[in-house]
Amino acid sequence: MDFFGFRLLEGRGWKGEEDKYAYKLIANRAFLQALHIRDWRTEKVTPNQRFWYRSGDDWNKIPSYDIIGVVDDFRTGHLSGGNQPVVFIYQNGWRDFTFLSIAPGKRKEAIAFLSDLYQEAVGRGDFEYSFITDEIARLHEEDRKVTRIVITFALIAIVISCLGLFGLSLYDIRQRYREIALRKVHGAQVADICRLLLRKYLALLGAAFVTGAAVAYVAIHRYMEDFPHHAPLSLWIFLVAGLTVAAIALLTVLWQIRRASQVNPAEVMKRE
Repeated sequence: MDFFGFRLLEGRGWKGEEDKYAYKLIANRAFLQALHIRDWRTEKVTPNQRFWYRSGDDWNKIPSYDIIGVVDDFRTGHLSGGNQPVVFIYQNGWRDFTFLSIAPGKRKEAIAFLSDLYQEAVGRGDFEYSFITDEIARLHEEDRKVTRIVITFALIAIVISCLGLFGLSLYDIRQRYREIALRKVHGAQVADICRLLLRKYLALLGAAFVTGAAVAYVAIHRYMEDFPHHAPLSLWIFLVAGLTVAAIALLTVLWQIRRASQVNPAEVMKRE
C-alpha cells in the first residue's frame, strides 16, 4: 500500500504479522458508500466465500471481517467506470509476481539485472515483465483511436468547408465588382471596401459559431452524462475553437477581398 501511495483517511494500516490471516480488512470510501456503512468502526463485513482457511476454524462457516482503516478512492480501471468498491486483506505469503520501482534513467540496466537474476534462480523460460504505465495506456487505447478518428474527420470537414467558402466568396465578390467600383469612384478607400465585404462574412461566422457551440455543448454534455468523472467544459474551449475556425475562414476569403478592394473602377465600368 505504501508502494502505490494509497492515502489512509481514517483508522490504521497494517501491523505486519499481527494482521496476518486475521479477519480484518481495509476499505476505500466507495466500498463504504456501496454498502451504506455509516460507522465503519462498529460494522462487520461478511463476504460470500472464505478468502483463506486457517487451522482450528470451522471451514463451513464464513467469518465476518472488521474494518480497521479507510483509504481514499483511486482508479482501478477505465476512467468511465468511476471509483470501484475495493477492500484489502493482509497476506504475506508466496506470490508469482512482484512490483518493483525503477530509478529514473535506469530502466535498461534494471531489466538486464532482473533477467539475469531470473535465469539464475529459475533457469528456464523467458523473463516476463510489464510496466504499469503501459497497462494504464492500454485501458484507454480505444479512446485514443476514437480521438484520432474525430480529429481526422474534423480536419477533413474544415478543408471541405474552406473550399466551399472559397468558392462562395469568389462568386459573391465577383458579383459585387460594379458596386465596389462605384464606391471607389465616390471616394471609398481600400479599408472601407475591406470592412464592407468582411462585415457579411463576420456575421455569418458569428451565427455559425453560436449554433455550432450550442450543438457541441449539448452533444458533449449528453455524451458525458454516464461518466462519473467529467472533464471541465469551460467557455474558453469554445472561444478558442471559434477563433481558430474564424481565422481559417477569414484567411480563406481575405485574399479575394483584398484583391477586390484594389480593383480599378475604370476597367470595371468598361467591362460593364
